[in-house]
Parts: sequence; structure tokens; C-alpha cells
Amino acid sequence: MRKKDPSHPSANFMRDVDYVTGASLMISRTLFEALGRFDSRYQHSYYEDTDLAMSVRKAGYRVVYQPTSQLIHYEGASSGRDPKKGAKRYQVINREIFVEKWKNELSLHHKYGKNPLKASDRQVRGNILIIDSVTPTPDRDSGSIDMYNLIKILIDLNFRVHFIPSDNFYNDKNYVKNLQRIGVNCIYYPYYSSVDQYLKKTGDIFEYVILCRKKYAKRAIDYVKKYCKNSILIFYTVDLHFLRDLRRYKIENNDLLYEKAKSSFYSEMKIIDSVDCTIVLSKKEKSILNVLRKKNVSTIPLIRKFDILEGVNFSDRNGVSFIGGYNHLPNVDAVNFMVHEIWPELRKLLDAKGLPPIVLNIYGADMPKEFMEFEADDIVVHGYIENAEDAFRNVRLSMAPLRYGAGLKGKLATSFGYGVPVLGSRIAYEGVDIKSRSVLCVNSMNATDYAMALVRVYYDVDALSRMSTELYEYAKNNYSYDTVKDQVEILFSDLKKRRNSVASEN
Repeated sequence: MRKKDPSHPSANFMRDVDYVTGASLMISRTLFEALGRFDSRYQHSYYEDTDLAMSVRKAGYRVVYQPTSQLIHYEGASSGRDPKKGAKRYQVINREIFVEKWKNELSLHHKYGKNPLKASDRQVRGNILIIDSVTPTPDRDSGSIDMYNLIKILIDLNFRVHFIPSDNFYNDKNYVKNLQRIGVNCIYYPYYSSVDQYLKKTGDIFEYVILCRKKYAKRAIDYVKKYCKNSILIFYTVDLHFLRDLRRYKIENNDLLYEKAKSSFYSEMKIIDSVDCTIVLSKKEKSILNVLRKKNVSTIPLIRKFDILEGVNFSDRNGVSFIGGYNHLPNVDAVNFMVHEIWPELRKLLDAKGLPPIVLNIYGADMPKEFMEFEADDIVVHGYIENAEDAFRNVRLSMAPLRYGAGLKGKLATSFGYGVPVLGSRIAYEGVDIKSRSVLCVNSMNATDYAMALVRVYYDVDALSRMSTELYEYAKNNYSYDTVKDQVEILFSDLKKRRNSVASEN
């Protein structure tokens, strides 16, 4: 990056490298001494830092480039710039010493000048490009939690991940830094402003390209096919959009929504037919695509990290919660359904039984302004919270009365992870593969049915305790980071084998 902009994406993600300059190098004294310090064969400060880095890696340690470390280096201020005179001539002399000492190791490196992009990151297993809508915001929505964890899994599997927020190429600095800090090459404006522009220079380095969500996959796929001709293409649906749109049409009975559902269906089927693999989150969606005779469909579920669940004392808890990101319209619809239909019925039922109100707590980012009008003695609108645990720490139940949607629902996995049972719809529980009384599923869209089910379970604290343990174990066994990591490893290995097999046949 000599004489380049230090804010350029390629200079700002943490990664393993062959060596770092001695002008900005940190090493523990213990390791430095154990390796014999700098090799005394290198005189006048040339190549001794490169040599040290080679020794560090040979001893089994890593050499890591940390982009948040900064310094100002005045090139040639000490020794000049002419390699033929003065101390600078030792740059040429020491290079020969270095090459002779490390010739066996250097023979394993890339050839000089051949594909420098790959050579600069040669220690990884391969390069994966992810094209999604925006940079993941895991404190704001469930889909971002899964994308962030998927990226971490790919990095743990020793892939280099490159990420394009193709909706606007926006450098959302805090969230971008979160990815750069774990080793993701984030692509953003003003250095790049289109998928086409980026892939023209880099398309041939990617072993895999993951296209996320129908809208953004549709926009990018032609460019990907043009510039990433040797890449394995994966469509990560997040959920089947046509299914979500069709279910919304059935609720709202709007002909425009039916046309949207048809358009989504044709777009998704075209993408699925154009890629090497399609990833869905649930077995339910896989079965739908199998009925449609779609091949190479794999299931990778939600991805969560679970803390150890302490015993939950539900008798010390009160109220219920709903959590969601409100850029996702099914969540907006569910809140309206609760506030305008379920809670009026619940109030009547509680009054008839002489029971106190049950408080609904509404959490989540990007709330519509009108939600603030829902505030009442038994409805509290909290809005955005940084820590999801705050939504579950003191409640007996969480609510998920989703009337439309598709895929696995992150709000269920999150609630299960905190040991809180969920009262939800069939659509909310779609893809939750557990047959148990712990599944509090309401099989109708009737507000009275929800109110009755809520009262029935809310006061049975012993049953809630039993459900808490069972649902936590289910979520941990099915959605845990390590469980899904194993599935991702198998999938990517199988895709590679399949590609190699086709190549050998040809």
C-alpha cells in the first residue's frame, strides 16, 4: 500500500501476514529472547524484521497485521534511497542472505508477480465474497446476528471473507470496524460504489460467492457470473421471500401483494437454478423447494452463542415481551395484532377472572413512531436495547404471534437461549423441529385464542420451568455456534469436492 490512502478497505482489516515492518512491531520479550533476537548476519537494519517474522511463524506462532496501529514513517530519512551507496546498499546485500537462509520456505510461496491479491493473503484456505444488503448490525436485528456468526464461522474455518453491503456501499463505521477487527475485508464507498466496479479487479480470486436475499442476489448475479467464472455460487435466501409475500397477501388480500409474491417466486426460482447451492434456514423450506424439484438445497439453521442457563425462578417474574427489528414488516404487523386485538381480549378475560393485568413489553430497533401511542398501564414500549438479555431477564413468556413470514425465527432461538418459553403462531414455530408440550403454538389467528392460551400458561410456573430447560437444550443442540460450524464445514467441503469431480470429468 505504499503511497496509497490509509483509509482504503484493503488496508483496514486484521489478518495474518508473512511479516510486519520493524518500524511498528510488537513481540513479547520472552519469545524475542527464545528466538535469539534479531539475526546478527543482517547489518544496518535491513531484512532482520522479515527474518524475525519467518522465525516466529516457524516456531508455531502467528504474525498479525493490526490496522488500528498507526505510525508516520519518513522513507529514507536515515539511510537515503539509493540502494547502491551508504547504508542503503545493505538492503541488497541482506536480501541475498535472507533468500539463502529461507530458500526452502520461500519455495512454497506464490511466484513473484503472479496474482498479488492472492499472494498477499496466501495463508488462508480460500477467499469468500458475501454480497448482502447492508453491513450486519447484530445489536439491531436477528438476521444480522446470523450473518455475523456465519462470517465468524467462515473465518474460524480459515477462509478470508470479503463483504459488500450492496444496497448503498455505506461505511457504517462502528459496524464495519466490528468486521474488520475479526479479519473481514469490507468494501465501501468512496473506494467502490458498485458490484461491477469491484469485481472487475478482484473477481478471479474468489473460490466462493455467497449471494444473500432475493433482491440483492438478483441485482448482482450477472456481474458475479461475468467476473467470477471459476467461483462456486451460493444463494443464501435468509427466508423464501415468495412464501412470505404470499402469506402477507392472504392476510391483507391486496392484489398488488399477490403480484409481488408471483414476481418474488419467479426471481427466486431463477436464482436457485443459476447457482451451485441454495441455503435455507429450515427443513420446512427445503421440503418446499424439493417439491418444486430444486436440487442442491442445503439447510444451515440459525446461529447463536449460548451462555450456561442458570435455574429460572418464574414465580419471581412478571409480564411478557416481544422483540424484533421493525424494518421487517411481519414484526410490525405482529405488534399491531397484539396491541389492537389480543390485548383487548386479554383484558376482558383477566377482568372476568379477577386477575391483575399482564404487562406487554415491546422491544427492538427501528420502531415506527406510532408505536409510542401504544403505551398503557399494561403495555410498555421500550424500543432499542443494546443487550437482548434485557428483554428476557424478568419476564415469564415471550410473544411471537406472527401472522405471516417465512424461515426460522430468530426471536424464538434467542428466547429459548435465555430459557424463556414462547407463545407463538404456526408461522413463528415453522421449522422448530420439536414435538413437545413446551411448544406453545396457537393454531389460529384468533385473538381470543391467544388471550386464553396466554392466561392458561402464564400462571403455571412449574410448567414454565420444565419448558425453560427443554427449550434451552433444544436451541443449544440445534443452533449453537459449534453445531452449525460443523455443518458449514461439511457443506463447503462437499461443494469443493463436487466442483473438483466435475472438473476432472471434463
